[in-house]
Amino acid sequence: MTLTPAFPLGTSFLPGDAVVLRVFESRYLDLMRDVLHGDGRFVSALISAGSEVGGGDQRFNVGVFVDVDHVEQADVGLMMYGHATEPTNITHWDDEMTYPRGFCVPQIFSPDGATDSATQKESLVGLASTLEKFFDLLSSFDIAPPAPPGFVLSLLPAQKEEFSNADEWTLFWTLARLLPSTPLSRSDLLTDAALSDRILRAIEEIEHLQEIVAFRYGN
Repeated sequence: MTLTPAFPLGTSFLPGDAVVLRVFESRYLDLMRDVLHGDGRFVSALISAGSEVGGGDQRFNVGVFVDVDHVEQADVGLMMYGHATEPTNITHWDDEMTYPRGFCVPQIFSPDGATDSATQKESLVGLASTLEKFFDLLSSFDIAPPAPPGFVLSLLPAQKEEFSNADEWTLFWTLARLLPSTPLSRSDLLTDAALSDRILRAIEEIEHLQEIVAFRYGN
């Protein structure tokens, strides 16, 4: 368990996301100072109630670590550029400092610890195919999809047998980042679970989005 500076936000980042934040509140300027003098990382968690500004917010107990790559002065405050790395569970919060901190523990099914299986690989293929079909549906209604035709399927390995467990997790997060999901749905994908369960969540999210698009534009 590690006590990590926390930046609660109204958005959710997934592993691999670029993170760009304008930091202007005094408490988060304190956070950035301590992060830059520490290990260069903080945890980002979705706010469940309240506002990003002013404090008093409530947060979900799952988040993602963010590694800071670069910080520069802005007209007001700082601009922070970083990238999200791995999800983490947050057992409880510490609000004794000017900024919040979370007690973070590794997730059970980490990229290096999940079980490899042929079924899991096939599930990833199914996820990619479902996502590609959803983008085709968007195009049929003249809605620009997040990726060009064929891009999603091009992410699949040529030889699934040589696809390692770490590669599976990397592919999953790559596909998940393409989903035009709400912050709440993205945060749900961070919830501690086996890769196969997260794949099912993502497919269910795509099917939900398909229903919404078909209802709005199908008449």
